Amino acid sequence: MTGLDWAALTRLVPEIAIVAVFVWFTLERDKRQHDESKSNHTEWRRFLDEQRESFLAALQDNNGLYREGMGRLAEEIKALTQQTNSMNAMLSMHDQQAREFIRRAESK
Repeated sequence: MTGLDWAALTRLVPEIAIVAVFVWFTLERDKRQHDESKSNHTEWRRFLDEQRESFLAALQDNNGLYREGMGRLAEEIKALTQQTNSMNAMLSMHDQQAREFIRRAESK
């Protein structure tokens, strides 16, 4: 006997082939899965970029509307302040006239 059992080796050949096919199948599946996840990742990044761009555009539009509204509000406040100052001046003049009228009425 030479130490090699050819009968046992011939029984291992199909098992070795099955293991080789299993390893090849596993590697191929992992490769396909990696390619698919890479594709999904790229599509997801593109989607997120589009979302960010549309969100930023909406924010810029809202900022423009906000500034426009704040400008109109400032104009309204300025006009109301002028009206209030005018009204205060008229009331002060009325009060002064009323005091003078009362003083004249009291001095008679």
